[in-house]
Amino acid sequence: MNMTVLTISQDTLVMLPDGATGGTVQISYNGTTVGPVVASGDDQGRAVIVQGRLAKLTALDGKSPLQIAGREAGGRLPARVTLRIYPAGSATVAPIILSGLPVGSPDAPGIWDLSNIDDASGGMDVITPAERTSLALLKERGLLAAERAEGASAVAVAAEGKASAAISNLNSSVSSAATQAAQQAMQGTQREWADIKRDTAQTASQLSQQQEGNNAQTAMNIGRRTALKVALIGAAAGLYNVVSGQEAGQVWEVKEEGGAPVRRPELEAATQQQLGALNSPDLDAALASTSLAPRHIIGGLRGGTFDLVADDTPADGGIVVLRQDGRKLRRQVSPDGVMALEWWGVTPDAGDNDQAALDAWSSYANAHGGKFALLPGTEAVGHVKLQRPQRPVHIVGYGAKLIGTDTKRPVFEAYLAFQGGSIAGLMVRHQGIGTAPPANHSDSRRTPGGHGILITHGADWAVNSCMVSQVASMGILLIGVNGYTISNCNVDVCMGDGIHSCYGAARGTITGNNVRFTGDDGIPVVSYLTWPENDWNLDYAQGGSAAPLCHDITIVGNTVQHAGSRGMIVAGGARINLTGNIVDTTYAAGIFILKDDVYKTHGVTQVTLSGGQVYGAGRHADGEASGTHGISLIGDVADVTVDGVMVSNAKGHGVYVEVPGSIDVRGVTVFGNAGDGLLAAQGQVQVSGTFRGNGGRGVSALGAALLKLNGALVQENQQVGVGAGGASRVSLLNCDIENNGVEAGDTQIEAGDTAAVSLVGGRVRGKKIYGVVANTGTSVRCLGVDLEGAGTELNAVAAPNATLVTRNCFGIADTPAA
Repeated sequence: MNMTVLTISQDTLVMLPDGATGGTVQISYNGTTVGPVVASGDDQGRAVIVQGRLAKLTALDGKSPLQIAGREAGGRLPARVTLRIYPAGSATVAPIILSGLPVGSPDAPGIWDLSNIDDASGGMDVITPAERTSLALLKERGLLAAERAEGASAVAVAAEGKASAAISNLNSSVSSAATQAAQQAMQGTQREWADIKRDTAQTASQLSQQQEGNNAQTAMNIGRRTALKVALIGAAAGLYNVVSGQEAGQVWEVKEEGGAPVRRPELEAATQQQLGALNSPDLDAALASTSLAPRHIIGGLRGGTFDLVADDTPADGGIVVLRQDGRKLRRQVSPDGVMALEWWGVTPDAGDNDQAALDAWSSYANAHGGKFALLPGTEAVGHVKLQRPQRPVHIVGYGAKLIGTDTKRPVFEAYLAFQGGSIAGLMVRHQGIGTAPPANHSDSRRTPGGHGILITHGADWAVNSCMVSQVASMGILLIGVNGYTISNCNVDVCMGDGIHSCYGAARGTITGNNVRFTGDDGIPVVSYLTWPENDWNLDYAQGGSAAPLCHDITIVGNTVQHAGSRGMIVAGGARINLTGNIVDTTYAAGIFILKDDVYKTHGVTQVTLSGGQVYGAGRHADGEASGTHGISLIGDVADVTVDGVMVSNAKGHGVYVEVPGSIDVRGVTVFGNAGDGLLAAQGQVQVSGTFRGNGGRGVSALGAALLKLNGALVQENQQVGVGAGGASRVSLLNCDIENNGVEAGDTQIEAGDTAAVSLVGGRVRGKKIYGVVANTGTSVRCLGVDLEGAGTELNAVAAPNATLVTRNCFGIADTPAA
């Protein structure tokens, strides 16, 4: 497999700030830190800093050049590479950031050179003011040569000063031989200075030959090729060659004119010792080490770049780690601020119990908040409980799992989390539940508190793209959360509800989720009248006191399949909007809107149910014996609109209404249900839409219901097309009632008991004996109705003992005036 390679030349130079003595470098590749390198700049280092702070970048293992394998060649988009250089020994805290794409991007095979500053084919992006200033300096002609000359001059001046001081301090008792030796040292220094001036002149000459407009890349390359000598000051003062290739990592001292360079292994050994102080293979080794640099690079799962501190900051096991000597290692957090849970000791292996590490992380998150990540492939075993976090907590876990061990506890819980937060991409499950779906809410695996994700009394939370599966109770439970979004999650094999909002949950959006195989309701909103009294640890309300109403919740674009009870339910609430959802195959009602007197909930007002489909209510696991309607509206429910929903294949009625208030059912398509298409048992119901092929009546009213049909099509239902029973009142305006009933005695429209039916406009067609039947004690009124062909008898309306009024109808004469 051909892989791209990130190559950083051994000779790459970076301008460091005043006072810097070295530093560390981190390479980020597509956002992930791949590995550290070191820019070592004291007088012992191979990667030296000359006067003027030009620092070379050097690999920890001494290899040259720095190379890191990248992604496959031929990928659609190139990867961005970022170098963050953290200067040491300087007051400057912010890193120098170099970022760029492959040269020739996006079609190049993948060679990066971050020094390619002005390459028009896609080189470096200058992204910080400090870097911009540094690069501007580098573009000045002759800068590199001037820097080296300045450094060499400083060494020569220092050496000359030392020699002069030695001579001037000689007293008359010193032998002439000693004086002569000092003078010879001075002459040697002057010869070295002459060499440097000659090299500098050559470099300047070559630079001056460059054409105007040459970019910084060319100037830097010339500087690298010609300035082969650098001066070190301090304990290892002298002139040295800068080498690369096979000699990288070796230190060669330049001797006098014509003399052969001499390798300095003692400096190489010192360099290795210094790099060892800067680097540890893992955190345990660093904690046990007796010699650490002030800034330390640590490898391994819990590794990173640390500063050695001795302050009163409490250790937390992840950012601040306590050593045996009482000092601490404080981790440097990257500029994007994302912290890995692995830093606190979470291990990738599912066989390890990570509860202690998760507790340590939770404590840190409660106190500090922040952005956190579980790395892809990690299977963290244990439970998370955030309790009263003081700042927002955001956790990302794409490709990672959080596996709870106690089925009586939530796997992830945020308690009194009013600062907000988010969970994204995480898979959450319990051990021991298994993949077998629950048949209903009585599954033996169900426990009261074993939720997947529980957020109790918080604000501004988001759960996105998570998978919650195999949990002992509810998948996602939101108690009293004000402001939340649950989006694009997969919730399945939950012994309780799927996504449950209750006890005053408000300003919520539940969108784009897939909820399957729940033991109870798929997506419920429940407004209980009071808080529980005995089985709840209430830090925020008195048990038995009044509980708030759920309100302003939008449930849009979700899919619920194979729910062990209702697909969606609003049991108490205000301003609840259900739009474009699909409910497929439920044990009880598909969508249930009610004031629940059994579980004691608030009433319902201002609910909109629009678009979407409800299919197969009561068809999951044979379903309940009754109440398995597609859409049910029962109890203290008012100001509810059902608009444009398709309802089919319910075990009961398509739409069932039993409310004291007014309900608007418009533009619906109701077909193929076992019971009636729509049955109004109570309330005032305005209806429009199509009711076809249902196993009972097309549309019917019972009790004292007032049913108004406007422009409805009622067609080919198995029993009566429109039925009015009890003391109901049914009015039809411009409706088509056609070919309903399969039995000989069936009719298109029938009024029974003391009901009243009024038809204005529209038409009635059928192949049974009568089109309209008004039984004893009922009344039927037809105005401008097309009744021709309503029945096979000449008289389209049968009302021998009923009150009948016909005016201006086709197919029947007007009745006499009263």
